[in-house]
Amino acid sequence: MATKGSIQFSSLDYVIISVALFLLIYNWCIISIEYSNLPETIAVHFDSAGNPNGFGSKNSIWLAPSFFTVLCLGLIVSAKYPEQLNFTKKKISEKEKKISSKKGLFASLLCSSILILITHSMIKTSISNDDNPMFWIIPTVFGLIVLFLASIFYYKHKYLK
Repeated sequence: MATKGSIQFSSLDYVIISVALFLLIYNWCIISIEYSNLPETIAVHFDSAGNPNGFGSKNSIWLAPSFFTVLCLGLIVSAKYPEQLNFTKKKISEKEKKISSKKGLFASLLCSSILILITHSMIKTSISNDDNPMFWIIPTVFGLIVLFLASIFYYKHKYLK
């Protein structure tokens, strides 16, 4: 039973939440497994061509997953209670609640997907000795963002008919 101000999630919503949480857990497991193999200095930032241009301690590997995990969980909670994040405190319609909820869920999926790319590139670049740039990162991130925007426009169109 939904509490006042909350959204009743559909089966698709639960699938999105499950995938986002799986990606977060998978990411934490990969970092935990690979942490001992990392050198003391790792790549933490990349230029537009995928070449590392910022370095830090291997403990830096925990910063991005911590931030993205809190962000993803916050987005999932905000998807359940969209009215709570209405800063104008005006009453919002059920359609607006549904759209806001979908935005939060798809944003959590986007964040958990981008986190996988970030940590994968940090680990791969730091462990491997070859100079192959991670040129595919930027197009992949842009592709994920386009999918995110397409899903938001789809649900906006669907609910605002």
